[in-house]
Amino acid sequence: MTASLQSMSDSEKQAFEKFQEATARVRGVLAASQLWERVFSAEERKRLGNDLDLAVKKHKHATGMWASVHGCNLTRAVIEVANELGHLSAKDREWLLRE
Repeated sequence: MTASLQSMSDSEKQAFEKFQEATARVRGVLAASQLWERVFSAEERKRLGNDLDLAVKKHKHATGMWASVHGCNLTRAVIEVANELGHLSAKDREWLLRE
């Protein structure tokens, strides 16, 4: 997802735009709070220090928290968090993971 837009195919451009949209939706404090309350298990919250404010401060945003808990890169974390919070359908999730 780092190639220049000019060298991308139409499908790659669409994926890039969808990824950018997902990124914008999962980087705020609201997304971190929703992830904490609705998605993370008690064990995952414990691994993040059992304190949402400290977890956000340490990891910067929901995707950083997800990456820490699941051991993935931030690109994957954006896709997974967006899917978990209902901003990406399962089909779009799979599509972005392939691109």
